[in-house]
Amino acid sequence: MACWIQAITEQQMEALIADPSLTQKVFEAHSDGTAEKLFGEPLCEELDLDKSWAIINYLLIGGADMSGSDEELISGEAIGEQGDYYGPYLRDIADTQKFAAHLQSMTWDRLLLDFDCQKMLEYGVYLVWEDEIGDEECERDLREYVSGHYQSLREYVLRAAASQCDLLLWVN
Repeated sequence: MACWIQAITEQQMEALIADPSLTQKVFEAHSDGTAEKLFGEPLCEELDLDKSWAIINYLLIGGADMSGSDEELISGEAIGEQGDYYGPYLRDIADTQKFAAHLQSMTWDRLLLDFDCQKMLEYGVYLVWEDEIGDEECERDLREYVSGHYQSLREYVLRAAASQCDLLLWVN
């Protein structure tokens, strides 16, 4: 179960809205190199959050006192055929900029205040397993894993917002 995010231009978003079946082709295009053929222009570099997205989402929603589900990492306007778990979803430029503004104010040190493996286990957050609770080395490794992906997410969304990009995202 991994989260994948693709920054897209306004023209690419319009094409996806006009033909939602393109969402699956965008996902496949990165592995076979056909992305440019889909839109007549290259896609931006994508971001693969791997499995860290579940903990990042929990920290952003559960630990950050955010207002409403529209701030969730895995949200937006549903488009195309439902993926294995969530999405695909589109976030327009305004939503991308709102997300970027929140991420800009949310440092990893701030999120660490809510990094509680026992609470995440109680909420059923993916990647937090009962047999690892209390194991300092496992918990440290998990924090390091999520930290690296969070920093990548933060930088990626800030760049996408600065470039006036929409976002396409889903979990497979």
